[in-house]
Amino acid sequence: FRLSPATSSLLTYFNKDVTESVLSFFTSLDFYQETPLIKLDALAAHFDLGAISIKDESHRFNERAFKITGGLFSVTQALARHLGLREKIDFSQQSEKQQDSALPNNWASVTEVKTAIQSLADSGNELPTVITATDGNHGRGVAFACQLLGVTAIVLLPVGTAIQRVKLIEGLGGDASVTTVNYDDTVEQAARIAGENNYLLVQDTAWHGYTEIPMFIMQGYSCISREVLNRFYSSYSPLPQQQQQQQQQQLQQKCNHHYHPTQFPTHVFVQCGVGSFATSVLATFINVLKEEYNAKMKINKKEEKSYNDDCKHTFSSCSPLPIFILLESSAADCIRQTAVNKILTIVKGNLTTMQAGLACGVPTTCGLDLLLEMADAFISVSDEVVGDGIRITANNLAKDTKIESGESGAAVGIGVLSRIMMKPLLEDLRISLKLGKESH
Repeated sequence: FRLSPATSSLLTYFNKDVTESVLSFFTSLDFYQETPLIKLDALAAHFDLGAISIKDESHRFNERAFKITGGLFSVTQALARHLGLREKIDFSQQSEKQQDSALPNNWASVTEVKTAIQSLADSGNELPTVITATDGNHGRGVAFACQLLGVTAIVLLPVGTAIQRVKLIEGLGGDASVTTVNYDDTVEQAARIAGENNYLLVQDTAWHGYTEIPMFIMQGYSCISREVLNRFYSSYSPLPQQQQQQQQQQLQQKCNHHYHPTQFPTHVFVQCGVGSFATSVLATFINVLKEEYNAKMKINKKEEKSYNDDCKHTFSSCSPLPIFILLESSAADCIRQTAVNKILTIVKGNLTTMQAGLACGVPTTCGLDLLLEMADAFISVSDEVVGDGIRITANNLAKDTKIESGESGAAVGIGVLSRIMMKPLLEDLRISLKLGKESH
């Protein structure tokens, strides 16, 4: 792969050892269970596709939100460094020492941090306070982690936030309040309050001088991609074989459609807000699949030149990678506009959309280069299309599993697929994305 230095450096933090150790962080928890990968055969046939699979995160820790993974991992690691249990990491520095500090042997466990906080409480010392801004479920992830670890979480939400989102955070012990400004301005407000009160800011977007915690969040998200990839490579799972079998049996009881795929995905649709989750997905897939591909395929110098110069990452027969398609709300498509304009583009205003979790107008700086370089398509999605996706997943065809998808979840991708595959006017897009009977 011929990648820019920034992208190559970022991939280091999502290599096989790192993401395997992140998954081990989660599997060590007594409440961990892998979430199911669900195959929708009837819907795939209806769309004239080979297969459609959805990672059902509604089972994640009983909180129905994938961002719990990023929240729990990042808060644990951030508190470990705040309390002096680990050295801080400057991910903007690319020295070998800095990269080594991000490797598996440096992760703090929930038990270690929880014990340190309890020790502080027992000795009468002031406990840390964590603060964040959220437009979706990131705030729930932070509140979940803080409740588990024994510290206070302050969560700010942008104007127009539904009261239900506030109550969900409060139900996890978080101090939640709605501001009078949009998401990006709410992030600035949270950062200002953190600085004024010596609170620990745990934000899922990066900017100059603030990269460590956003990277922890993205690494936490890698748990999801590793679970998907482990369906293909059981040898990559950090669980002992007996425990893997037990997990599989538990998943089968939860969902009869959970399965081990026999073919790698040709396409991956992933939602984008600021781009942190998408960065995690692309980086994890690229690392694992590239390593597996290189282990199986030996190419000579002539073929290698052709691979780099002619194929790049266009996913022809010489490439193991799927086509990556990024999905953003049409009201806040800052990454798509950045790709089109070839310069960082910020979407301003109220960002009014039902896709609350994607209502972000400022792209993260940590991972943006990778998204621009490795994504194959950037699609701006209207609320009408998402509404179609919600109805389709909730009323799936034949024996397909019915899925309750939120307005920023799998419904976004299903809505987009339904339009691309069913609308004759979008035939050119369907062809350019190579979507058809062989797609899965």
